[in-house]
Amino acid sequence: MMIKRLALAKVLLTAVLIMSPFYMSSAGDQHKLAIHIDRSDELTQRLTVNNASKALEVLQEDIVIDVVIYGPGMALVIQGGKFEKQISNLMKKGVKFHLCEVTVKKMTKKNGKAPNLLQGVNIVPSGTVKLMQLQEDGYVYLRP
Repeated sequence: MMIKRLALAKVLLTAVLIMSPFYMSSAGDQHKLAIHIDRSDELTQRLTVNNASKALEVLQEDIVIDVVIYGPGMALVIQGGKFEKQISNLMKKGVKFHLCEVTVKKMTKKNGKAPNLLQGVNIVPSGTVKLMQLQEDGYVYLRP
């Protein structure tokens, strides 16, 4: 099952990268990729990190990547998580990680304390609205 999902993710990412010239900004300067994660399982987290890394590797400076996180997907950006080092490296390369404020508030209430997030995670009022805004701004949408 995991191998099938990884293969499907590679096919989808390849399609996004091939089609992305058609979705470049009107100035034609950079590709724009919005990655959506709302699940906490390791496979989805790995696919998210791998998709962002591969897009950067292929397109280098010609891509802007924003990862939008809400619900259980918040596990990706919690300190001590399995992919903490990779996330930090992606941030250093300019990948932005946006976390839904509603999710943070719900988890704070549930656990009695605020989650320990990775440094550099941007809190947005609504993950859904952030995804809409990115797509309206010409971003290609990808959900691993």
